[in-house]
Amino acid sequence: MKAAILLTGDEITKGVVKDSNGGYLSEKLTALGFEVQSIVIVPDRKEFIEREISNALDKADLLLITGGLGSTFDDITLQTVADFLGKELIYDSEYHSSLSRSFEERYAREAPAVEKTVFCDSGLHSTSKSIGKCERSLHKRR
Repeated sequence: MKAAILLTGDEITKGVVKDSNGGYLSEKLTALGFEVQSIVIVPDRKEFIEREISNALDKADLLLITGGLGSTFDDITLQTVADFLGKELIYDSEYHSSLSRSFEERYAREAPAVEKTVFCDSGLHSTSKSIGKCERSLHKRR
């Protein structure tokens, strides 16, 4: 099976943050028997994210997307993926409470605005596991 990895974030494309996810994910996917076709990094711009989703899905059976899950104005990945798939994002109050509690326990202060980060795609299948406090979802292409 073939896989592709899409990393999003202005902080990566501008060199502010070095990518560590691409190599890690590629290594894990290879160990699982996937042939990684590409690792692409794009800025937080809808047209670039959509273009690379389309390109990746043309050549891969699995697409992993990371980034864009923060609460700042430029974290648009989740909404862009939902738009691309024609799905609606829905508010997840349980996840919101969990994320706020975790932040407050960890940093001993009230969590900043996290509203943007607690939406999930109504058409995606939520998994029972999360990595840290980042929820994962899976969309199966027919």
